[in-house]
Amino acid sequence: QIYTAQYKATKNELYDIILANKHGRNNESIRYQISIIKDLFPELKVNFFVDTLFYDFILITGTLSDDYGIKSLMIEKKRKSDSLIKLQVKNIPTIQSFYHKIPITSKMLNQQEPIEVRVILTDNDKPNNYKSTFSDPFHLQLPDNKYFRTLLSKKSKSSENSIKELISKNQSIQEKLLNMEEKLKITKNLSWKDRSMFKEILNEKQQLEHAIYELSQKMTELNNQENKFSDKDLVLQQKATQLKELISSILDEKTKKLFNELERLLQENKDIHKTLSNIQNKERSIEQELNRALELFKRLKLENDLDQAQKAIEKLSQNQKKLYNETMNKEFSLNEMKIRQNNISQEFEKFKQDINKIKLLNQELLRPEPLSPTKNSEKIIDESLKQINDALEKKEREKAYKQQKNASDEM
Repeated sequence: QIYTAQYKATKNELYDIILANKHGRNNESIRYQISIIKDLFPELKVNFFVDTLFYDFILITGTLSDDYGIKSLMIEKKRKSDSLIKLQVKNIPTIQSFYHKIPITSKMLNQQEPIEVRVILTDNDKPNNYKSTFSDPFHLQLPDNKYFRTLLSKKSKSSENSIKELISKNQSIQEKLLNMEEKLKITKNLSWKDRSMFKEILNEKQQLEHAIYELSQKMTELNNQENKFSDKDLVLQQKATQLKELISSILDEKTKKLFNELERLLQENKDIHKTLSNIQNKERSIEQELNRALELFKRLKLENDLDQAQKAIEKLSQNQKKLYNETMNKEFSLNEMKIRQNNISQEFEKFKQDINKIKLLNQELLRPEPLSPTKNSEKIIDESLKQINDALEKKEREKAYKQQKNASDEM
């Protein structure tokens, strides 16, 4: 016969089995040991990665396991308001991997909210009220606008220098080709040294092509970052795309075919005069295109910087007007007004520094542009701001708010 019994064991203990029936019982019992294997805490390993190129997302990856099974896997995201993200997971005891992307929105970038994220893994041990393992919290403080402006400025300067380096390399190739062309006018036979020189030219040309390709990729990255981190208008975005396309178009198949043909003729000991002349013409054309790209790049940078400067002075004018209304309505103490007015003056000093850089860049253009980022000269605005600060120092509130109105209008 088969007998069954149920008993909830929560600790190590002994139990006895005694055989009995209606006629009597066995004097000896059979003893067994119950050993409880405790349910362990679930195991969790987590890695956090931030997309520092475009700040589009936080990537969370990791592995998890438990000796019996999993109830849930959650991502806890703490900002101004907390939120939980539930991830799909199998209720099995084997090791599992997971990944999840948390998007970084434009709103989060603009507000520069600190973000805290952690992962919570809970097992299926219901009798013991479940057990959870927590990852270390991951903290992310999003960079401010100043960081992004500096980043874009450095990358822009790097791209400009890359174009200048390409022009220099192209000129070096042209010079060497010209020397070889002049030499071939004197003799038809190429020496070993001449052939080595041609190999060097071919190698430099390959390096130049690779550098042009890298610049094209760099320009794509820069355009995408500018679109992400600055409020560049549609016209400037289109011009940036056209500049990138111009740089990409320099790598045309005709140039590659000419250099491949030159390499083949050198190997076959055939006449290279015509091919060499065609290459010379093509390289001069490439130099013109690179110079054109450099000029367009500078002009685009000028227009972009000027656009950002105009937006900055418009915002500064709005802040000055707002402070004028608050001063007139006596919403703040004189000390608070002095602090806020001083902030506006410091921002205007920074604006003037940006304008000086724009003016220097403008002078580098073949055809400089007329510049008028403010309604009046910076000198007039400077004088108004000085008069405001003087009035506040002398506690002349009425005089201060009149000058604040003037300064706002002049910007």
